[in-house]
Amino acid sequence: MKTEHIITFLLLTLTCMMSAAKDADESKPTFRLYDLEYKIMPDIANTTVPGELYEESLVDVKPVINALVEYYGLVLEFNPDEIIAQPFVRGDVRGVVYTFPEPLKMPLAKYGAIVFTSVTENRYFTLESSINFGEGESKCWVLGETVSAVSHRNFGMVPDCNSPEEFIDLLEKMDKLQPSDADGKDAIETEEKKQ
Repeated sequence: MKTEHIITFLLLTLTCMMSAAKDADESKPTFRLYDLEYKIMPDIANTTVPGELYEESLVDVKPVINALVEYYGLVLEFNPDEIIAQPFVRGDVRGVVYTFPEPLKMPLAKYGAIVFTSVTENRYFTLESSINFGEGESKCWVLGETVSAVSHRNFGMVPDCNSPEEFIDLLEKMDKLQPSDADGKDAIETEEKKQ
């Protein structure tokens, strides 16, 4: 799918979610990092046809962000220049891994990855900041997967990843670089996250 088609689709998607956040003066809606990580990126993953990887539109998400900001007059909560994307290949699996700004609160993500696992499916994973209620440090990380607009899988606590490559290594180690019907038994399905 070309950048123009992705932007058109996302404009329609964002129209449906504009009732969300407002900035302090209540005059303009805020485009939150959460919206990018858990709504826009999964939509991009779901609207891209596997095998027709338009890396320029997936690696550079700034045109999508800028189009949404301009169309809706949004106030950005984050700096799009801090989002770094790079394609990856592991065996027969291709995709794009994203480095997001360091998460300051849960459930913001440190990394995200669109994984092209088959001819009919893409998957979107995140390394999410969370709170450890047990022993040890209070901040912890969980592996999540956004499966639809209202469904999220949580694969539990995982070690922190210090690079995008380590995040892809983690996905590979946990057998997530495959079609979704091959896994998911170890996940907890949750309703859409509310922030």
